[in-house]
Amino acid sequence: MSKKQIAVISIAVLVAAAAFWYWYANRGRLLVPAAPAPATQSLGEKIYEKVKNPIGDKVPAVNPVTNPIEGAYKNPF
Repeated sequence: MSKKQIAVISIAVLVAAAAFWYWYANRGRLLVPAAPAPATQSLGEKIYEKVKNPIGDKVPAVNPVTNPIEGAYKNPF
């Protein structure tokens, strides 16, 4: 093996060892749970609760295969 290959392998091993050491040293800080969300509602949540869907869960009974506007206008040309 040439000196260049040995140097590259040595640097890769050192970088991997440093990354493992950093992870091992900071693993306790990385597992800290996030703070709970505040109990107050945001503006979007307040608006969403006030706005109602006028249709609700009702879907009009229309056959999706037929054209609903067929015959509504006849082109004179």
